[in-house]
Amino acid sequence: MSPYNSIRKALIDYIKEYELKIGDKLPPEDRLAAVLSVSRVTLREALRQLREEGLIYSKRGSGTYVSGNVKDIVGTLDINHGSTSMISIAGYKPGVTFYKVELINADGVLAGKLKVKKGCGIVLLKRVRTADKKPVVFSMDYLGPEVASKFLAVNERIMSLFNFIEDNGIKIGNGYAEVFPEICTEELAEKLSYETGAPILALKQVFVGQKGDTLFYGEDYFRPDCFKFSINRRRNSSQ
Repeated sequence: MSPYNSIRKALIDYIKEYELKIGDKLPPEDRLAAVLSVSRVTLREALRQLREEGLIYSKRGSGTYVSGNVKDIVGTLDINHGSTSMISIAGYKPGVTFYKVELINADGVLAGKLKVKKGCGIVLLKRVRTADKKPVVFSMDYLGPEVASKFLAVNERIMSLFNFIEDNGIKIGNGYAEVFPEICTEELAEKLSYETGAPILALKQVFVGQKGDTLFYGEDYFRPDCFKFSINRRRNSSQ
């Protein structure tokens, strides 16, 4: 975890510990930096991240206030976080309750996403991700040949696919993700202890390496009562 994310987590823990609610004021920066044992420069960057996520806001000459529910697991769409990282940064303990590996043949859609031949054998990793033992995400990851070869060489369960890939010397680059609502199926409802037919958040993305090679295609289904996503929208300076 980066230093900024560590401080971000510490800030969220502070808000939870002191049961600060929306509208409550945070201590001044110098006092907060002393409580968290960090420099004011590092603290300011962590505060900036929380402002972008909508969890706090600042008033010039007045201070910084809580503006969001820190009990939600927050993800920023402009940063390529994995689910394990999002859960950890939010202050919860990540875990896995359901874990299944399947060897399947790529249909036309999967072949196009992974840039392999149709009918090629690929690895499908299914997992139910938990936050403090509560099921919050159902993940289906279709592994490309490079990742699959390394994945099949290990026997233990993989908690974080992001960490596994980068621990094997492969750097994950940028990606294009789509987030949209879907109807919760019976399978999802069973795995996530959720309601069949209720809306659920789907995030689907092709993950590529820094050299542009396709690593895997992931489909994550998030309980909307546990997650919210934010994005830092920038105004076009030419307009």
